[in-house]
Amino acid sequence: MLSFSHQKQTFGSTETKTTTFGVAPSFDVFVTKHLTLGGTFSFGYQWQSSNFDPQRGGLVPTSGYDFSASPRVGYWIPISDSVAFWPRLGATVGASRRQSDLGAPFDIVQTGIRLGVSLDLDLALPVTKHLVFLVGPRIEARALQYIAPGSPFDQDGTSVAAAVRGSLSYAF
Repeated sequence: MLSFSHQKQTFGSTETKTTTFGVAPSFDVFVTKHLTLGGTFSFGYQWQSSNFDPQRGGLVPTSGYDFSASPRVGYWIPISDSVAFWPRLGATVGASRRQSDLGAPFDIVQTGIRLGVSLDLDLALPVTKHLVFLVGPRIEARALQYIAPGSPFDQDGTSVAAAVRGSLSYAF
């Protein structure tokens, strides 16, 4: 999967622009007729600028990267010859780094670790023997902690997200 996004957010007098690029190849292998093992490896890079620093009178640029590995296990349940239910449960571990350029000596470097679990509840519509169209909900829970040594900007958080997505996949 390739992803690209550009966002502009305004909150009060603060305006933030964010551009993100990512790549996340994934795979699944049938180890038995119904049991699958697979995973996703992802890498993303983000550029951000905010005008919330009145002392500088300008933008505060921030950039950083994130990478993660998400192994998963699934079970293929045929409903008919042309449709199957494919639930997959995964775990994620990731690391990230971001740096805000506030001007020396106030630059902030944060490193982070992310842990998560995900559940995909896809309907699989085989197009060919190995090509499958997937559509269904994904539920994901994450915990994240950023550490900025020597600064008061440590952060942590948790999130739960739900989405409906579709993809074209090659299964072997």
